Amino acid sequence: MLVRAVLDILVPYDSKIPQVNNLILASAQKPQQDPQWSPEILGDPEIWGVQDQTGESITILLVFRTRPLQQWAVVRTMRARLKADLDAAGVRIPLVRRPPSGPRTPGASRPPMPAPSQPRPPRPARRRPPEASGRFRVV
Repeated sequence: MLVRAVLDILVPYDSKIPQVNNLILASAQKPQQDPQWSPEILGDPEIWGVQDQTGESITILLVFRTRPLQQWAVVRTMRARLKADLDAAGVRIPLVRRPPSGPRTPGASRPPMPAPSQPRPPRPARRRPPEASGRFRVV
């Protein structure tokens, strides 16, 4: 049985795709020569192309096959190797900008929740269905 491991690799939007693909493939093939990881990786890694793009980044999809239950360990190793090789080549992983989730003004806090104008009425007691109460009989 083979397991497919998938890596989404973000690169800057202005990257040259063919050069980045070659760099990613060269980096992904290094663990295959490592005696620790070569038994776990089955077959050559493949780049399936551009998975996504935003105004800041392009996501490249890297796929490879591993032995069952080894995909997570191999993916962690691949990520570390890719990071080192991309850094050495001067390719920086882009920062993904997200809108702030907290207060916009430093030192400001959110207003407290307003108190309810009147208290909630008590909930009615839950009735059990007849079959759960033991009074239900099948004839």
